[in-house]
Amino acid sequence: MQRNECKPGTEVIIRGTIKGDVGAGIYPITVDVLCDNGETKGYIFFDPSQLEPAQPKYDPARKFRTGDKVRFIYHGRRNYIVTPEKGQECTVIENEKQEQVLIKCCGYTAAFHFADLELVKPVEEIEAEQPYLVKETPYFFDVYKKEDESRWYASFCYCGGLLNKEQAKACAEACCDELNRKHQELLNA
Repeated sequence: MQRNECKPGTEVIIRGTIKGDVGAGIYPITVDVLCDNGETKGYIFFDPSQLEPAQPKYDPARKFRTGDKVRFIYHGRRNYIVTPEKGQECTVIENEKQEQVLIKCCGYTAAFHFADLELVKPVEEIEAEQPYLVKETPYFFDVYKKEDESRWYASFCYCGGLLNKEQAKACAEACCDELNRKHQELLNA
């Protein structure tokens, strides 16, 4: 950046390396500020929300896939009729085609250019965190674990029983969500 470009209000990126977490205060993270020659110039305290990793977490060349969680990050002027707020997370509902990505967010569906989206979590990671699924069989909705489809954990009948098809599906999905939530708690413990 040139000196004449350094105007008040301009957002900048500071090169540095996280030194540690002091654990208290408004700005608990210390970052060593690096010069162009690699020397440490000093350190600054930051709030974790102010920091972003220098390298992207996921491969930027990866195409968006159905089920991915993405964040809307437009650059420049908006040229869409309806847009989510900057930084808002949405779900991809169709694989990327011809540089366009169909997403569902805020109760609507819209297509966005891939460059205006950032991958938050790929569908592969989301599926790994949720090992339980609902599978429809004739007259039943079964809840099973991905690794072992022959062993089911719950079954909800919608033929001649107390539940209609929509109610049985809702019960199976609620059961599946609860099993996935408990699995996530075990992973985080």
